[in-house]
Amino acid sequence: MRQADGFDGYLVAVNLGPKPSTVDFKAEAGSLPLPATGEVVATTGNFEGPGRSDAFKLGTTVEMNSVYLEAGEGIILSWLPDALDA
Repeated sequence: MRQADGFDGYLVAVNLGPKPSTVDFKAEAGSLPLPATGEVVATTGNFEGPGRSDAFKLGTTVEMNSVYLEAGEGIILSWLPDALDA
């Protein structure tokens, strides 16, 4: 997760392992603030299964809680500079 003052924030989650994994954003961020939602700005494009490709379609707004990733899947979420102030 990265964000400079006055710029959009970004969170990158990639499962490089051989098994599915769930990433808990709040646990990983620790004391760093997270916005309530983020917009999907990039993916690995290999999300398969019922609703998975729609759930991670570019431009989709998702809650910044956790994400389930199969092996080899990745996602980049972004938020506006003032999203942490909301």
